[in-house]
Amino acid sequence: MNDVYKVEVDSDVFEYLKQSAEPFVDTPNSVLRRLLGLGSSGDAAPGTKPTSGSRKATPAKAAPSKRTRARTGTLLEQKAYFEPILRVLRSKGGRAPTREVLDELGDILDDQLTAVDRQRISSGGVRWENRAQFARLELVKRGLLKSDSPRGLWEISDQGITQLEDDGRP
Repeated sequence: MNDVYKVEVDSDVFEYLKQSAEPFVDTPNSVLRRLLGLGSSGDAAPGTKPTSGSRKATPAKAAPSKRTRARTGTLLEQKAYFEPILRVLRSKGGRAPTREVLDELGDILDDQLTAVDRQRISSGGVRWENRAQFARLELVKRGLLKSDSPRGLWEISDQGITQLEDDGRP
């Protein structure tokens, strides 16, 4: 059985722990164990080696966490994707393959994307492109893009065209 200690941490350290936590799964202890490469709690956790004559484990090497969440405020807001997506689709006659939309969107948003937006995520994709896909889903939900488009094709709806015109963007 492991000893339990109470430790005080600064508010910024606690915020970092919260950002690194998986909601409804992690405790502060499990986040620290993951960040320190200690594995799950126990005498000799996976990825650790016992020190001589001691029950305590020392990290063999830091293990990467399963997911890396971006800190709040380090990403381009989702709503910043909305109008450019609609404009790209309008310029392409109302519909275009995903890759074409993302390529043009990347050019349009290039000066607004942060270093964190440009990082690769665990799936291997680029974070901003993944976020653009979620922005597309939100536009579908709002009725600005068609929900019944063939796979791999994005289409602006009549409501999306009207939205651009109402915003003064023909």
